[in-house]
Amino acid sequence: MRWLWWFILLGIACGASWSVPEPGPDDARRAGVTEETLAQGRRLYVFRCGGCHRLYPPSYARRSEWQGIVQRMGKGLASEEVELIQTYLSTFALDAVK
Repeated sequence: MRWLWWFILLGIACGASWSVPEPGPDDARRAGVTEETLAQGRRLYVFRCGGCHRLYPPSYARRSEWQGIVQRMGKGLASEEVELIQTYLSTFALDAVK
């Protein structure tokens, strides 16, 4: 029975990151950053933010809303981490041009 709980928890953890898009070259060009910068921001969002909270898809909020959310919630993060996360979320935000 214990293995069933581990399987359920693993499925929840993996499912949370599936709603978080992987950045591609077009996204990087649109954002004016490297693809690696967006990938780092995504990794930080998944592991640092998702380690404590439910992950929302970046299209859940507008750019300005994400900035406020990350500033409030990212008190324990380095400023470089906050910037990478904000860049990633802003690239895929609700009001981002696609």
